[in-house]
Amino acid sequence: MADGDILWRRPEASTERSGAYSGPPADAPAPPGWHPELHASAPLPRELPAVDDDAVDVAEREAARFTFAIGGIALVMLVVLICWRVL
Repeated sequence: MADGDILWRRPEASTERSGAYSGPPADAPAPPGWHPELHASAPLPRELPAVDDDAVDVAEREAARFTFAIGGIALVMLVVLICWRVL
């Protein structure tokens, strides 16, 4: 056995534990009448404000139109740059 392998040897048989599981450690039972701390329950949640669904729909359409416009501009610029490089 090489000198570097000494660290990787199995322990001697006398220091090895038996493979049997002895179960969880014993613990003293809780005193009679003990219980977890009780906390006051949280108040009910507040009522949410009303939502104007029509205004939300209009804002979503405007945002989608803006996004498509930016994407279109980027696409046109990309096509122009590619055509300019090729020619």
